[in-house]
Amino acid sequence: MRPFLPALLLGLFWGWSGTFQHGVSAVAAGVGVLALLAAAFWGGSPSLDPLGLGPKGRWLLALLYASVIASWWFSPVSRAGWTSVVLLPSFFAIPAMVERCWRSSEDRRLGHSSIAVGLLVLASWSGAATIFPDRFGQPLGHHLLWVAVAISWIPWMLANGTSTWPPLRWTSRVAGVAAIGTVLGTGSLLGAAGLFVIGVAFGLRLGARTQARKFRWPLILGFLGSLAIVGVGWGSRLLEVAAGVDSSWLARRTYWEAGLSGWLRHPWIGWGPGSTAWTLGFDLRPRPGINPAGEVVGDLHSVPLQLLREVGVVGVLVILAVLWVWTSRRMNSVGNGREQSFDSLSSPLPSLIGLIAAGFVGSAGVTLGTSGIWVGLAVLVGAAIPTTSAIPDEPQPPHLLFRAYAVIAALLLVPSLWATGEYTAAVRASSRDAPEGAVNRHLAHALRLDPNHPLYRARAAALDSTLFLNRVGAESGREAPASAPYWLLAASHLEDEARTEALERAARIDPFDWAASFSRLVEDPDSPEAAWWGAHAVLVEPRLVAADFLRTRTDLRRRIASEVEEWPGVAAGLRVALAQALTDQVPASGGPGANLVQTWDEVPMTSPSLHLFRRTPWPTDVVAVPVDLDWAENLAIPSASVLLSTERDALGRPWCPVGKSHVTDK
Repeated sequence: MRPFLPALLLGLFWGWSGTFQHGVSAVAAGVGVLALLAAAFWGGSPSLDPLGLGPKGRWLLALLYASVIASWWFSPVSRAGWTSVVLLPSFFAIPAMVERCWRSSEDRRLGHSSIAVGLLVLASWSGAATIFPDRFGQPLGHHLLWVAVAISWIPWMLANGTSTWPPLRWTSRVAGVAAIGTVLGTGSLLGAAGLFVIGVAFGLRLGARTQARKFRWPLILGFLGSLAIVGVGWGSRLLEVAAGVDSSWLARRTYWEAGLSGWLRHPWIGWGPGSTAWTLGFDLRPRPGINPAGEVVGDLHSVPLQLLREVGVVGVLVILAVLWVWTSRRMNSVGNGREQSFDSLSSPLPSLIGLIAAGFVGSAGVTLGTSGIWVGLAVLVGAAIPTTSAIPDEPQPPHLLFRAYAVIAALLLVPSLWATGEYTAAVRASSRDAPEGAVNRHLAHALRLDPNHPLYRARAAALDSTLFLNRVGAESGREAPASAPYWLLAASHLEDEARTEALERAARIDPFDWAASFSRLVEDPDSPEAAWWGAHAVLVEPRLVAADFLRTRTDLRRRIASEVEEWPGVAAGLRVALAQALTDQVPASGGPGANLVQTWDEVPMTSPSLHLFRRTPWPTDVVAVPVDLDWAENLAIPSASVLLSTERDALGRPWCPVGKSHVTDK
């Protein structure tokens, strides 16, 4: 059973506990945590050197963990990184667990065979999912997540024979080829580039062997052929990226600019682990026509940059030192002649190539919050530690510190995991005929167990239950200060100045969202700033011209039209059309009515609960504005937020209504 444990761990995280969507449920998260802590308890290194860094290098892990703790301690959103800080040592223990499971060559063959079978199953799953648009990106939940997993394991599958029994040996190769096919099937430019990196690395290794000199010209032709394939398949995309007009590239550029801007304000120790989703809104400047309204950004789509933002220069330098020492020791084992055979199960080279290719993909497309990727990489690190023994020996027990850590970490995480279960129960109770008060009871229990989680607080405020005070909503915003959706959700049941502050904060953080601006207009339609808020709302959502609230307010409509006409950075044609619609004669009442609704968590892949807080989506209508249906449908005016002609800061920062000061993140 022992040789198969790494494959079982990968199957658990790749198929359930570590996936983007399913891994957030209470049961999946709890099982995943228990599996990681069990790996640390049973498989931890006996010498406190789980990565094989050597007597001196092992202290780098302690230094790395100390830097993460320091970043978390001074973080303005420390709750965001609590779980990751507690679980980080368990990821250090996984390589030692893999070495413990593969004590002999035969154990390694069995372990490799089981992983090959699992990867083939997942590749088949991914290939089948491409047929169905609503399942694209499975099994991990997004195609780039699967690309990262496949890219990291393809070299190991292609280079290593799994057994002297031909069917198992060919299973590994078929799994590698299937993974290549699914990566190409996603159409990902990053995936194609990662495959190219693998091809170059394989070619260089093959060319370095003296017996392979006769393959010089085939290698050259293969290299040129690979370039030709990439050029034909992705040539137009590469030209768009080079010209700076590719929409995906521009969206990533927006995230990276925000990440760099935030890092410059906290350069040394960063904002804290897990802080990106809760604080990025301070620095995000969305691009009209590129970033959609209501976009939820939980990651920077660049692992190196996100690490720099979250743990600062100090943490990144320690990470680089760990990578350098570990890679040097693995390469030295090759250079000393112990592991010269590239296709040997004991060679670390395929694992190193996979890690390099995964790092290349992660530089522009992988998320830190999806644990399945990182468990896979940790197992691959363990696979790079060679095993040369022909006869298995009994491993020494893990160091007492690993076992003590596993027990203490389990106790520390019980309240938050229990709270996750109560919150999930509240979500389920809200969607069925549950007993009266069941939702409130589950949510109240979740808050008692995990009182600093902003999502639980905001949900309590939105329910307007007598169990909670209105201040709960404002507190949720202070815990996640740059999360526009939850300022809006918290505002739904706040009053007076607290509600006004929450609405203005939400509008500032997400300038492409109409709900906060229009709600702010409704708050005080007679104020000098009302026309500004109304103009901002209709520029983002022109159908608000047909709102019942504006039907009888002729003077307010005229003031909004005047504000729209003078709005800088928006195409003149759009401003004229909107102003005309606002000043035209109002259609007679009596037509069919409808609501423009701001819905929370309606679509899982754009769910704030899922992206920002890694919790089960809970669909909720936050804002509903009654409109004249026929009138709204006849307004064929596009939103200024979807036009490339709109200047970048026309709807966002810097902006400020008359008589109001900027709401800052202080």
